[in-house]
Amino acid sequence: MSILQEYEEIRKELGNGINKGIELYLSKNPNLLLSDIYYKEKEYKKFEKWFENYLKPFMTLDCDNEYSLFLDQIGFDKTIFRTRNKDGIFGNGYDYESLVRTFVAHKLPHLSRELFYDSENGMFSVSSYDKKVIEELGFELSQEAMTFIFKCLYI
Repeated sequence: MSILQEYEEIRKELGNGINKGIELYLSKNPNLLLSDIYYKEKEYKKFEKWFENYLKPFMTLDCDNEYSLFLDQIGFDKTIFRTRNKDGIFGNGYDYESLVRTFVAHKLPHLSRELFYDSENGMFSVSSYDKKVIEELGFELSQEAMTFIFKCLYI
Protein backbone atom coordinates (compact mmCIF):
# COMPACT_ATOMS: atom_id res chain seq x y z
CA MET A 1 0.00 0.00 0.00
CA SER A 2 1.36 3.42 -0.91
CA ILE A 3 1.53 6.26 1.60
CA LEU A 4 -1.29 8.06 -0.25
CA GLN A 5 -3.50 4.99 -0.01
CA GLU A 6 -2.67 4.67 3.67
CA TYR A 7 -3.54 8.35 4.26
CA GLU A 8 -6.84 7.85 2.45
CA GLU A 9 -7.66 4.87 4.67
CA ILE A 10 -6.85 6.91 7.76
CA ARG A 11 -9.04 9.79 6.51
CA LYS A 12 -11.97 7.40 6.00
CA GLU A 13 -11.47 5.93 9.45
CA LEU A 14 -11.39 9.34 11.13
CA GLY A 15 -14.38 10.90 9.34
CA ASN A 16 -15.14 14.41 8.04
CA GLY A 17 -15.31 16.22 11.37
CA ILE A 18 -11.93 15.08 12.63
CA ASN A 19 -10.30 15.57 9.22
CA LYS A 20 -11.57 19.14 8.99
CA GLY A 21 -10.42 19.68 12.56
CA ILE A 22 -6.95 18.36 11.70
CA GLU A 23 -6.75 20.70 8.69
CA LEU A 24 -7.63 23.68 10.89
CA TYR A 25 -5.25 22.52 13.64
CA LEU A 26 -2.39 22.18 11.14
CA SER A 27 -3.10 25.65 9.74
CA LYS A 28 -2.69 27.02 13.28
CA ASN A 29 0.43 24.90 13.89
CA PRO A 30 2.53 25.27 10.72
CA ASN A 31 5.47 23.47 12.32
CA LEU A 32 3.46 20.21 12.28
CA LEU A 33 2.87 17.81 9.40
CA LEU A 34 -0.12 15.60 8.77
CA SER A 35 2.11 12.61 9.45
CA ASP A 36 2.82 14.00 12.93
CA ILE A 37 -0.88 13.82 13.76
CA TYR A 38 -1.43 10.44 12.12
CA TYR A 39 1.63 8.62 13.45
CA LYS A 40 2.73 10.32 16.67
CA GLU A 41 0.45 9.48 19.57
CA LYS A 42 1.65 12.46 21.60
CA GLU A 43 0.75 14.87 18.78
CA TYR A 44 -2.62 13.20 18.20
CA LYS A 45 -3.44 13.53 21.91
CA LYS A 46 -2.61 17.26 21.70
CA PHE A 47 -4.92 17.53 18.70
CA GLU A 48 -7.71 15.67 20.53
CA LYS A 49 -7.48 18.08 23.46
CA TRP A 50 -7.51 21.05 21.06
CA PHE A 51 -10.53 19.61 19.20
CA GLU A 52 -12.45 19.13 22.44
CA ASN A 53 -11.77 22.76 23.37
CA TYR A 54 -12.64 23.92 19.86
CA LEU A 55 -16.13 22.44 20.17
CA LYS A 56 -16.91 24.42 23.32
CA PRO A 57 -19.43 25.35 24.54
CA PHE A 58 -20.62 22.04 23.07
CA MET A 59 -19.38 18.87 24.74
CA THR A 60 -19.26 15.28 23.54
CA LEU A 61 -20.08 12.13 25.44
CA ASP A 62 -19.46 8.49 24.57
CA CYS A 63 -21.69 6.01 26.38
CA ASP A 64 -22.25 2.38 25.33
CA ASN A 65 -21.67 3.00 21.59
CA GLU A 66 -23.97 6.01 21.61
CA TYR A 67 -22.30 9.33 20.99
CA SER A 68 -23.79 12.65 22.03
CA LEU A 69 -23.19 16.32 21.51
CA PHE A 70 -24.75 18.44 24.18
CA LEU A 71 -24.93 21.90 25.63
CA ASP A 72 -26.13 22.52 29.16
CA GLN A 73 -27.75 25.71 30.35
CA ILE A 74 -24.42 27.06 31.59
CA GLY A 75 -23.30 27.17 27.94
CA PHE A 76 -26.49 28.74 26.60
CA ASP A 77 -26.03 32.18 25.05
CA LYS A 78 -29.44 33.63 25.77
CA THR A 79 -28.45 37.10 24.60
CA ILE A 80 -28.78 36.04 20.96
CA PHE A 81 -32.43 35.16 21.59
CA ARG A 82 -33.47 38.41 23.32
CA THR A 83 -35.06 39.93 20.25
CA ARG A 84 -37.30 36.87 19.95
CA ASN A 85 -38.53 36.67 23.56
CA LYS A 86 -41.88 38.17 22.54
CA ASP A 87 -42.29 35.18 20.19
CA GLY A 88 -41.73 32.70 23.03
CA ILE A 89 -38.11 31.96 22.05
CA PHE A 90 -35.90 32.33 25.12
CA GLY A 91 -32.80 30.27 24.31
CA ASN A 92 -33.51 27.06 26.20
CA GLY A 93 -32.61 23.51 25.12
CA TYR A 94 -35.68 23.20 22.89
CA ASP A 95 -34.82 26.46 21.10
CA TYR A 96 -31.27 25.27 20.47
CA GLU A 97 -32.65 21.97 19.19
CA SER A 98 -34.92 23.77 16.75
CA LEU A 99 -32.01 25.80 15.42
CA VAL A 100 -29.70 22.79 15.15
CA ARG A 101 -32.38 20.82 13.30
CA THR A 102 -32.67 23.72 10.84
CA PHE A 103 -28.88 23.95 10.59
CA VAL A 104 -28.62 20.22 9.82
CA ALA A 105 -31.45 20.37 7.26
CA HIS A 106 -29.77 23.23 5.40
CA LYS A 107 -26.05 22.57 5.86
CA LEU A 108 -25.67 18.86 6.65
CA PRO A 109 -28.69 17.00 5.28
CA HIS A 110 -26.60 13.85 4.84
CA LEU A 111 -26.46 13.59 8.66
CA SER A 112 -30.16 14.07 9.41
CA ARG A 113 -31.14 10.38 9.39
CA GLU A 114 -28.26 9.52 11.70
CA LEU A 115 -29.25 11.91 14.48
CA PHE A 116 -31.78 11.70 17.28
CA TYR A 117 -32.56 14.51 19.68
CA ASP A 118 -33.35 14.44 23.39
CA SER A 119 -33.29 18.03 24.57
CA GLU A 120 -34.83 19.43 27.72
CA ASN A 121 -35.49 22.96 28.90
CA GLY A 122 -32.04 23.18 30.52
CA MET A 123 -30.04 21.11 28.02
CA PHE A 124 -29.65 20.65 24.28
CA SER A 125 -28.74 17.08 23.27
CA VAL A 126 -28.30 15.26 19.98
CA SER A 127 -26.99 11.70 19.62
CA SER A 128 -25.97 9.14 17.04
CA TYR A 129 -24.70 5.59 16.97
CA ASP A 130 -21.90 6.86 14.71
CA LYS A 131 -19.16 8.85 16.43
CA LYS A 132 -18.08 10.39 13.11
CA VAL A 133 -21.54 11.95 12.69
CA ILE A 134 -21.34 13.66 16.08
CA GLU A 135 -17.80 14.86 15.44
CA GLU A 136 -18.78 16.31 12.06
CA LEU A 137 -21.84 18.03 13.51
CA GLY A 138 -19.81 19.41 16.41
CA PHE A 139 -17.12 20.76 14.12
CA GLU A 140 -19.59 22.35 11.71
CA LEU A 141 -21.59 23.90 14.55
CA SER A 142 -18.39 25.34 15.98
CA GLN A 143 -17.49 26.73 12.54
CA GLU A 144 -20.79 28.20 11.42
CA ALA A 145 -23.47 27.97 14.05
CA MET A 146 -23.45 31.52 15.38
CA THR A 147 -23.68 33.02 11.90
CA PHE A 148 -26.47 30.60 11.02
CA ILE A 149 -28.32 31.22 14.30
CA PHE A 150 -28.29 34.96 13.74
CA LYS A 151 -29.65 34.49 10.22
CA CYS A 152 -32.47 32.30 11.53
CA LEU A 153 -33.36 34.64 14.36
CA TYR A 154 -33.44 37.80 12.31
CA ILE A 155 -35.27 36.59 9.20
